Amino acid sequence: VLFLIFYFSSNSKKRQNELEGTQTLNRCLMLEKYLAQVSQELEIPMPKKEKEKIYRLALNEDFVITQQELKPGVNFFCDLIPCPDEHKEALFLYALKANILGERTEDCYLGLDAAEEKLTISLTVNRELTYSEYKNKLEDFTNQVVFWSEELDQYYHQKLRKS
Repeated sequence: VLFLIFYFSSNSKKRQNELEGTQTLNRCLMLEKYLAQVSQELEIPMPKKEKEKIYRLALNEDFVITQQELKPGVNFFCDLIPCPDEHKEALFLYALKANILGERTEDCYLGLDAAEEKLTISLTVNRELTYSEYKNKLEDFTNQVVFWSEELDQYYHQKLRKS
């Protein structure tokens, strides 16, 4: 009886490890699979893998959405506008206010790139996504990219440059 319990117990653990390995493999391939499907639907070239689990989807010559697969989930990132030389602090405060108050950011965060040369936007989803959820998040993020690039540019040119 003890042998049978050990046998079933060890086989259960082995099967569980196999299932977890398959789930991890499926998660690792999620973004690639979803990007292939989006590319086919939009009739655009499949984005190239830049690094391990990082893809760059060019919307046009101005916007490239970088997507990084997480375990689980995905991170979306995009450069918005170059940092201006003048009135930089006021523009940063405007972006900070949007982040803190969640004003029209739809769970995205405005920030700076590592070189502090461009204002950026990012969205992190820390859970597994179905294709439909992924596609909706990508569409929402794309809308935020367009909105915030126009909003920040307009804010800078209309409100800050006049003062």
